[in-house]
Order: sequence, then structure tokens, then C-alpha cells
Amino acid sequence: MKLPKKVLIAGKYWKVRTDKTTNGGSFRGDLAEMTIGTQYPQDVLETFLHEVIEATLMERHCRFYLYSAEGNESYRFFFNHEEFDHVVRDLSVTLQNLMGGKK
Repeated sequence: MKLPKKVLIAGKYWKVRTDKTTNGGSFRGDLAEMTIGTQYPQDVLETFLHEVIEATLMERHCRFYLYSAEGNESYRFFFNHEEFDHVVRDLSVTLQNLMGGKK
């Protein structure tokens, strides 16, 4: 799957980098960039969507870091249904932008 070089997340453009040597993904909110591992092509779309949704939740202040845990277990997501609606709206704008449509 060919990924875009940038993606609109919660009103901000993020740089998308790929890494052929790894699988999985990560992002840096302070730099507005994400890295998607493309070692296993069958996982790329799921990984990309995972990072886009997680970055959207972070931008909306629904993702928090817990100092008492390690790795991915150190992050928690907290949001109500209204905040979830905003995340879905942000994701729909992201997907429409990627598909060439306008919202």
C-alpha cells in the first residue's frame, strides 16, 4: 500500500514516514510526524489507521501517559461520547482529504 507523504489530523498536517526495516508504527506529536513500518505489507493499512486514530485522540487531549506503566501500556484513553463524535468527525475529514474529497 502506498502511503501519503502527509496526512491531515485534527486540523494539522502530519508528515508520514515509512521504514522498510520494521513493522508497527509510532508518532511524535511534538513534531507532527508518524513512522509506519512497511516490512509486512499486509499490516500497513491497519498500522496507519492505528497511528492516525491515536494521534487524533492525542490532539483532542483524550490520550494520557501514566508514569506507572511501561511501553504501550503507559497510555490511557479517556473520552465521553461527545468527544468520540469529534474524533469520528476528525477521522472523516482525514479520510476524505486522503481520498481527494473535501469536507
